[in-house]
Amino acid sequence: MRIVIVGGGIVGAALAAQLLGRAEVVLLEAETQPGLGATSKATGGLRHQFSSPALVQLSLLSIPVYGAMPEAGFRQHGYLFVTADGNRLAAMREAVAMQQGLGVPARLLAPGEIAALVPGIRTDDLIGGTFCPWDGSANPTDALGAFLRRGVDIRLGCRVEGLLSGGGVRTTSGDIPADAVVVASGAWARDLLAAAGVDIPVGAYRRQVFVMTPPAGFPTGIPMTIDQDTGWYVHPERSGLLLFGGTDRDDRPGMEEVVDWDGLPRVLEAGTHRVPALSEAALVRGYAGVRALTPDDLPIVGPVPGRPGLWLSVGWGGHGFMHAPGGARVLADLLLRGTTDLLDASALSLERFSDPHRKGEQTAF
Repeated sequence: MRIVIVGGGIVGAALAAQLLGRAEVVLLEAETQPGLGATSKATGGLRHQFSSPALVQLSLLSIPVYGAMPEAGFRQHGYLFVTADGNRLAAMREAVAMQQGLGVPARLLAPGEIAALVPGIRTDDLIGGTFCPWDGSANPTDALGAFLRRGVDIRLGCRVEGLLSGGGVRTTSGDIPADAVVVASGAWARDLLAAAGVDIPVGAYRRQVFVMTPPAGFPTGIPMTIDQDTGWYVHPERSGLLLFGGTDRDDRPGMEEVVDWDGLPRVLEAGTHRVPALSEAALVRGYAGVRALTPDDLPIVGPVPGRPGLWLSVGWGGHGFMHAPGGARVLADLLLRGTTDLLDASALSLERFSDPHRKGEQTAF
């Protein structure tokens, strides 16, 4: 079986590595280097705390892969979610119960317990939070390189211009016939598929990150901390720098990777409200990337109905790095066996959006 994968980022590379020795695989990347799209902008967060069982299961399949990959630099610093809103805490409580049922050691925290995890965090307005010690982060670029070094046949500078009616793709380097084509090119997938008469409910949204130096004496080793009420997060990097972001989840549609500096005050206001000491943090730089979001915040993984040989691994919503290994295992099963016992694949199918009896699992976080 010959499989062409369109998109040389972490999602496509993980799938190609998963299929090695089981099929003939060709990975196509339009750029002259792999991973210059969303992978290069990923912050590297890895968490099990989701409100969707499918996403928790993808984390359980994926994060151990990075933990066993020395190149990835996996760090298990935990994720902390906090809230001052009763409805959000109720949803978080339900999510923790589900996560625990799947074997994840997430737990609810009282404000005093939150203060012990992040010295200096403001808790007088909080009513609770959640924490999972299994969560952490890794390096997306290094992980991508590790997958490719396993022997993946990647063809750089090979832009896909269309799909062949008999199976395969038309590229700037010529036609490549194949038994199956997997489109794994993130937010760039929609235009390619639309030209082939396939409409997918995936929207492109720009998101930005601000890199900060911590104030003197700021504690190292804190968990990645997310304020559920504003979306703000602080992500500690191995280098000691801090990443701020999260207040622009879906308010900047488009593909242009340009920093909106007018958004910086909102990030700083949310951050210094939650951790006042961060008012002394100094800006180093900002950068922007593009995320592909679906209506229910779940990816689309599986075949395109009515189009034999056409498959999707798109709409990862900023979690492509986090879930690439698990998504690769699920899709490899579907491609080669027609089924999978790793999770309920119907939750990730394109068909869920056209089924009047199934609206998908709308995620709370």
